[in-house]
Amino acid sequence: MIVSKYKMLLNSTNAEQPRSDKYLTIPVELKWDLLGQDDAIDEYQRQMVKEIIGKPIDYESSRFSNNLYVNTIKSDINYEFYFFNGNPINLSNSINWVSSYAPQQFDNGEIYYNAKSFTKSFFKLDLYDTKESKTQINYLTLILPVREGQSDLGSISPILPNVNIKKPTFSLDYFGKSEAYFIYWLKSRDYLNIDTFYMSAKFFNGKTGDFIKMMNKEQGSPQLGNKYSFNPEEYFYYKVKLDYNTLTYEVLTTDIAANRVGEALTPIKWYEYVNPV
Repeated sequence: MIVSKYKMLLNSTNAEQPRSDKYLTIPVELKWDLLGQDDAIDEYQRQMVKEIIGKPIDYESSRFSNNLYVNTIKSDINYEFYFFNGNPINLSNSINWVSSYAPQQFDNGEIYYNAKSFTKSFFKLDLYDTKESKTQINYLTLILPVREGQSDLGSISPILPNVNIKKPTFSLDYFGKSEAYFIYWLKSRDYLNIDTFYMSAKFFNGKTGDFIKMMNKEQGSPQLGNKYSFNPEEYFYYKVKLDYNTLTYEVLTTDIAANRVGEALTPIKWYEYVNPV
């Protein structure tokens, strides 16, 4: 085997003179390709965890209440629902639209004695980001139970005095009947920057199991023109506008005038949509 040979000589041959230490420098090749690999693995792990878990999102919600009406100190919000009680062939007669549960097959006795089929019924208000049905997303839903409705005197028997019968009208506020009065929505606008929603309405009939679609105009109204062929974006919604600064909202019509509704004299009105016969 051939190896390198090194010869080292002493500076002095005097045995009495102490020898000095000698040092031999041997060149050794070093490669630094793997330097910092542990740090790279740690950074990769942090990056992967971040991608999997995602960036923290603030889902804290704020409570929005109905804004005060102009020149008043009231902030109650009022809904009126009307069902069709006539012949579907003739939708033009406004007297056929009634604020009563009778067209939905509930009699006064069932309503007064809280029949299960009645108490399971409710109005469903869906809030979408757009009026375009093909692309809209339902972000919020408000439920109005029938038990929250106002009452009128009605008869349950010819031999008994009149009693209070629930009807499909609602007056909601802070301190009384507050269910579906407040809107709970994201406090931060970083994740979803939405301040305008479009509200639609349906009635769930606990007796038949059907959902009844509602409109913001009588179907026989001259404004619609054709009773079954009209712009759904205009007649199936109300606009709900949020104010993040005051934590309030207002409900507006979807026409050009964009009038505010919800006050006792200008309630939010919904009318049953009647399918073509």
